[in-house]
Amino acid sequence: MTQTIEKQQLFTIITVTLNNLKGLKRTEESINRQTCRDFEWIVVDGGSTDHSVDYLHSLSLEGEGRGEGGLLHWSSRPDNGIYDAMNKGIARANGQYLLFLNAGDTLASADTLQKIKHHLPRSPHGLPRSPNCFPRESGDLPPSLPAFIYGDALEGSAYKPARPPNISRGMFTHHQSMLYNRKALEKLRYDTFYKIAADYDFTARFLLSLNCHPRDFAQQNLNSGDPKSEPHSGSQKIHYCPFPFCNFQPGGISQQQAALGRREQYQIRKKLKLTAPAHNIIITGLQALAWKLRQIAPALYWRLKSSGNNAPAIAQSDNRPSHPKTPA
Repeated sequence: MTQTIEKQQLFTIITVTLNNLKGLKRTEESINRQTCRDFEWIVVDGGSTDHSVDYLHSLSLEGEGRGEGGLLHWSSRPDNGIYDAMNKGIARANGQYLLFLNAGDTLASADTLQKIKHHLPRSPHGLPRSPNCFPRESGDLPPSLPAFIYGDALEGSAYKPARPPNISRGMFTHHQSMLYNRKALEKLRYDTFYKIAADYDFTARFLLSLNCHPRDFAQQNLNSGDPKSEPHSGSQKIHYCPFPFCNFQPGGISQQQAALGRREQYQIRKKLKLTAPAHNIIITGLQALAWKLRQIAPALYWRLKSSGNNAPAIAQSDNRPSHPKTPA
């Protein structure tokens, strides 16, 4: 059941789900309490048999009772996995920015979308974040809007600050804390060949399509994102927001099959020539060590994760604890 779209929304939130009614409810509650209503929510259900469809149907029947804005569009039919479902969500999207929030994941706070909207550049004057990242010549992307937006993340009670967007090292923040300009995506879609790391491949190819190569960020200090200051101006292709976008639900498929994810990331770096072969091996090894440390010494892992952050001069926001807590 689909509601009629009357205007383009700023955000499209895409949620894929299969037999996860509890998680779907958590995600819906998070989305529905957003103070910014300039969004549509697309749910791609893979043919659930746990009453998820009944729940989605009941949400559709509520209609305007859900509040102004926040349109819901959903479908339920078998698909070929998570990334195939995400591709279906992209095909139906109407918003300017796409945010992928899986069932069980939540937005970090009730004003997350409002804070992102407020933080967007307001002026076409200024310089892109990377001197080698120039605006597209097609003119499809308004000069004041970045093609890619990313922020920090929460994982349980732990705060995960984003790193500079050097995609050769892996995902620099959670996929759920990344927003992609829909027009800038053009025909780019998730490669369903990958079972775990298709989001990494998708993001890497997107950044490369913007003429943003990992070397452009190797020695670069990103713009400071003080939440107390005015939003950055400029036609930046990549824009960092110094606050968490999502609260990622641990225990998903990417963590259940972490070793496969590392192997796929290795293949992706090799295929896209993101780094030298020897460096690729080193990155994969460091990822394995970090995962092992997280399992055997989580408190140390989270301390290092916080202290090793290289993101730009992140000011303490009201969402960020002074010291990340160890997940229960």
